[in-house]
Amino acid sequence: MAGGYFESLGYSANQRLVLFSMVCIWVRFALAYIVYRFHANPYVKIGIGCAALAIFITNITLLCDPQSSQVWWCREIHALNAGLICSAILLGYSSWCAPIMVFDTLVGIMTAVALHGYVTGGCPFS
Repeated sequence: MAGGYFESLGYSANQRLVLFSMVCIWVRFALAYIVYRFHANPYVKIGIGCAALAIFITNITLLCDPQSSQVWWCREIHALNAGLICSAILLGYSSWCAPIMVFDTLVGIMTAVALHGYVTGGCPFS
């Protein structure tokens, strides 16, 4: 299992798993809470929208690149959720962003567990 950016920095699979489990997941939940708490703030909306657009473009670009490394989450679902966040902001439903972020994090956890062999499956689109 390739690890994307952190693998290229020389992190072992165990180090990447710890980083994903102990840092990434909790940062994403914390960001979802911040968005939940302050979603009406125009600066938060701009920040969420820009970040979601960057995530969307990055994942779509990497999906189209056959040389892109495999990661522990499902790029298709991640891109879809980023697109949903952008759409929610553009349509005036910024209160939907935090639940989408939590859902995306939970799907990321389930996909990581599936790809590490604890359950069968993985990304349904792969």
